Amino acid sequence: MAMNKKELVLAANAAAGDGYYCPACHQPVYLRRGRGKVAHFAHRPGADCAVSEGETSEHLRGKQQLFNYFQVQGLRPRLEVYLPVINQRPDILVWRDRRLVAVEFQCSPLTVARLQARNEGYYQLGIKPVWLLGQPYRHHLSAAKVAQFTQIIADQPTVPYWNTRRHQIEYRRSFRRCSFVRGRPPVTKLL
Repeated sequence: MAMNKKELVLAANAAAGDGYYCPACHQPVYLRRGRGKVAHFAHRPGADCAVSEGETSEHLRGKQQLFNYFQVQGLRPRLEVYLPVINQRPDILVWRDRRLVAVEFQCSPLTVARLQARNEGYYQLGIKPVWLLGQPYRHHLSAAKVAQFTQIIADQPTVPYWNTRRHQIEYRRSFRRCSFVRGRPPVTKLL
């Protein structure tokens, strides 16, 4: 998403040639779209934006799919809202059960320290974080990554995924040989 003179605009709905700027740093951005490329905005070379990150095509596609999914669910999603107090920009913000939820679609490596820092920022603002994993995590998820991304959903430990091919959330709820706490014996099976 980027700003034009009046409002936030989705890259998929943007008109080529219009002037756009980053809602976080207010620097100019340009529209990128093409055959086989998901429409998105990019900073100009050399731009210095604290919240700018390169995004894979799966990540861009998944964010748009999730936005559409949450719209159908009636959750009033908002894409990439910049939160200046914590200098973060979640992929999507939604209202659920009278609470603001930050939905993050994670397709690239993320350290435990970075995940904790992002979550602490959200909690500081009273926002619940939910992490959905993308295809790179789908078939190769180490015990450490299971522990890192396990969340309690419907009162069960769960690792949620967004399947960009099926346009749906999928859940992994059965784990073998996973230790959620260092120095403790591994859990042989967690239901």
